[in-house]
Amino acid sequence: MGRPCKTKQAAEQGRSFGWHGIALAAPEGWELGAYGGDRKAGYAYLDDGLQVRLRVRWNQGPPRAPDLTRIVRKYRRTVRKDAKCPIHFEELPNKWFPKGFRRDRSAAAFQWTGDQTTIGAAWYCHGCGRVVLLEVTMGPEGEDARQARGIVASARDHSADGLDLWSVYGFAFMVPETYNLRETALQSGRLQFVLRKSRRAWIRVERWGLADRVLRRAPLHKWPEELLKSARVSRWSALSVTERDRGGLPGFRFEGKGVPGGLMNLVGPPVPLAGLVWHDPDKNKVIGVVVSGEEGGDLLDTVAATLEYA
Repeated sequence: MGRPCKTKQAAEQGRSFGWHGIALAAPEGWELGAYGGDRKAGYAYLDDGLQVRLRVRWNQGPPRAPDLTRIVRKYRRTVRKDAKCPIHFEELPNKWFPKGFRRDRSAAAFQWTGDQTTIGAAWYCHGCGRVVLLEVTMGPEGEDARQARGIVASARDHSADGLDLWSVYGFAFMVPETYNLRETALQSGRLQFVLRKSRRAWIRVERWGLADRVLRRAPLHKWPEELLKSARVSRWSALSVTERDRGGLPGFRFEGKGVPGGLMNLVGPPVPLAGLVWHDPDKNKVIGVVVSGEEGGDLLDTVAATLEYA
């Protein structure tokens, strides 16, 4: 653990950013700067610390491919309206895309130049029905059109195996695409994701920094209960906690049953719970994963096996 962030699938496909099923290869240093919406319709922007370098928007499209040329031309009007200087907008030929990108997709590429050059594409996936518009702005120096094209061409709108990649700020993991983001906290000392399939089935993934400090408040063997409290689980029972080595790092695995509260208020019998927490002293991090629902330990193992961090 603690290696540079690349899950097995991310490494195989060259992906370094993942959000709501969108996955792509972003240069080192490009990080999530803004996001909104959900899996059905949303957006995400990546910046390099100075300016926005990549914008991607998506929505669930119609049963048949929409008129992508019309979408691009509508976007052209928006660009010209918002531009602070004269721009040149050009529609690119379909051969601009590599063959792999065009497989199972209808697509239209474009390029526009103002004070900088932006290359992008709109496409419709015949497999998942998503409509995506993605563009990359080239900096005053560094990447060229070929590199920007490679970033666009690397993008995927759904996974081949039903597992979505979530990857930001050097933290990555994969969950089934049936789980949708419910809550998130993206802070320097804490990253938290809560993904939910139903009121009974959810996944909570967390990375805590400054582990030497947080472990003073609660030692690692107390973290199973701390994670359940943080997840608003009450009245848990039959909680079994066992010491579990995690790739040579100290950790604990726990299982039991509980009743979620708060935003996940549940009426009915207790729900199976499973979790894993470990401490990486070299990286000064505490990592926790909690799974609620009948998939239990199997789903926990799937998520934990794909989780990596910087």
